[in-house]
Amino acid sequence: MRFISIIISLLLILSCAQSPVYAQTFILSGNIIPADLAQVSDAFFKGERLVVNIQDLHSHEETQRNISAVLSYLDAKYKIDNIYVEGAVGEIDSAWLKNIKKTSYGEAVIERLMKDARLSGAEYFALQSERGIVLKGLENEKLYIENLKRLKEIYAVRNEAAANLDELRAGLKNLSKTALSSNSRKHISFFEKRRKDLDEKYFKYLLSAANSANVSLSYYPQIANYLELAKLQRKIDYKKSQSQINSFLNKLKEVLPYKDYKKLMEAQYKDEFYVNLSKFYDQYKPLEKYSALEKFFTLIRLKQSVNFADLISEQKR
Repeated sequence: MRFISIIISLLLILSCAQSPVYAQTFILSGNIIPADLAQVSDAFFKGERLVVNIQDLHSHEETQRNISAVLSYLDAKYKIDNIYVEGAVGEIDSAWLKNIKKTSYGEAVIERLMKDARLSGAEYFALQSERGIVLKGLENEKLYIENLKRLKEIYAVRNEAAANLDELRAGLKNLSKTALSSNSRKHISFFEKRRKDLDEKYFKYLLSAANSANVSLSYYPQIANYLELAKLQRKIDYKKSQSQINSFLNKLKEVLPYKDYKKLMEAQYKDEFYVNLSKFYDQYKPLEKYSALEKFFTLIRLKQSVNFADLISEQKR
């Protein structure tokens, strides 16, 4: 019998601000986690035990809702046995949340907690589930308590530290006027203004600066893929692609078993539909030339190669 555990940890971007969700399919015993919910970066298969590690972007409402949706999907398919979360020890008592939910204003309070990033996706799922799932903490109790004490000490001096940091920043700014070249100051100014706007312009500038400094672009494959993706998106004729998709689907209906065709069409307009359609295109190789569709499938495959967790990591180097 299959045993499933879920581990919620840090850093996978299930959705990215100012960017659409580009996802890979995750095949588990012939089933697929919907590509519009999560991006799967790695999968290892061994034995009957299934462990899913969901890396978490904290304090991001849409990410937490996607995590809850992924957990709901997996639970419906496999009946989750355990959910382990970071930042906690032992079983997590969520009775107070369930008591709030029972009140007339409960749903509004729960939704507000999600919106204000006070509730995690795992907690939201456990709260909505009818199976009474209990969340379990991953942390070593002794180390966790020690870290909490350190955090308390840090918070006690944060105002003093902030004042010192402001003074340090001012000193570094004055020093940069004489110690840094005008080009370096230009880079710093750009990054300070644009760091929150992780868009095509930002990454294009980043790669250009790296190239000018003779830094090998091989260190930044995800940024290169992202820029290639943005470039290719502008070249796609979506109207013609859709027309050719309809034509190919008509031909596919003639050769594909009904149950496979039905399963394909059930996911229509989702990322996984186009991923699976591209696989059938490669498998059946239609005699008719679909140039716009082939370019569109190239876009889909390139989307699969972009890992936003790695993309964010690369831009920090």
